[in-house]
Order: sequence, then C-alpha cells, then structure tokens
Amino acid sequence: MLDPLELGVKKKLAEEGDGEAAYLVYQHYAFGLDDTKRAQPWLERSVAAEYPIAIKALANLKQMNTN
Repeated sequence: MLDPLELGVKKKLAEEGDGEAAYLVYQHYAFGLDDTKRAQPWLERSVAAEYPIAIKALANLKQMNTN
C-alpha cells in the first residue's frame, strides 16, 4: 500500500502518462484497499499507456469475468 504522499506522486505521474505509476495506483486501490471501483480507472489508464503488466492483468480479469 502506498502512503498518502507517495500515492499523490504516483497519481500525478500516471496523469502525465506513466503506465507503471498508474499500475501502482491500481494495485493500491485493488489490493491495498480492496476497492475495485476506484482501482479500475487506474488499470485502464495503465493499459492505455501500454504498460505490459497492466495489459496482462486486464486480460486476466476479463477472462475471469467470462468464466
């Protein structure tokens, strides 16, 4: 889980197009706070930035939802 200062820094970087930072924010919400509603936009932002781990994570989530 990210501390509040680090979360703010990562959000700013993500908003500037940093896919890895967006993925870390996604993980913070999805796994640190168990808040998938707040996590999802950050995963999508990370995928849009073509961050490979996020692309795989989203594909896995979609596959889990179809089963």
